[in-house]
Amino acid sequence: MVPKLHRNPPMVELRLQRIPFASPAYALSMALRHTILRAPLGLHFSLKELQAEKDQIHLGAWAGDELVGCLVLAPVDLHTVRMRQVAVRADRQSHGVGTALVRYSEEVAREHFFDTLTLHARKAAVTFYQKLGYREDPGEFLEVGIPHLRMWLTL
Repeated sequence: MVPKLHRNPPMVELRLQRIPFASPAYALSMALRHTILRAPLGLHFSLKELQAEKDQIHLGAWAGDELVGCLVLAPVDLHTVRMRQVAVRADRQSHGVGTALVRYSEEVAREHFFDTLTLHARKAAVTFYQKLGYREDPGEFLEVGIPHLRMWLTL
C-alpha cells in the first residue's frame, strides 16, 4: 500500500492588510484564531475580551481571497504595543506567512510611533521569534495553561 502524500498548497503572493473591527474579515480572523489557538485548549472568547478588541489593531494575511493568517496588536502604553493572537492556517504554516505578518506588524507599530513590541510566546514558538530578532526575558510562566516566555523587540 502506498502512503498518501500530503500536498502543500501552491505558493500565492500574500496580501497584508488591516482588518476593520466587527467587519466580515474580522469574523474570519476570529474563526481562524479560535481554530488554531483556542479550540485545541478548550478556550472560547469572552465578551470582555471581544469588547477590548475594539481598540486594538487587527492585521491579516490573504492568499487570493482566503485569510491564511492574522494577528492583533494591543497598545500597552504610549511607547509599547503587544503582539497577540498570532494564528496561521495549519496548511500555510512554514510557508513564510507568520514571518510576513510579524514583519508587517512591526511596520504598523512604527507607523503608530511605538518603539517597543512585546509578546507572550508559547514555548513552542520561541525559536520562531528568536530568528526574527526578538529577545526573551528570563523566566517561563503559564498562560492559558501552557508555558510562555515574555519576548520583545526594539523597533
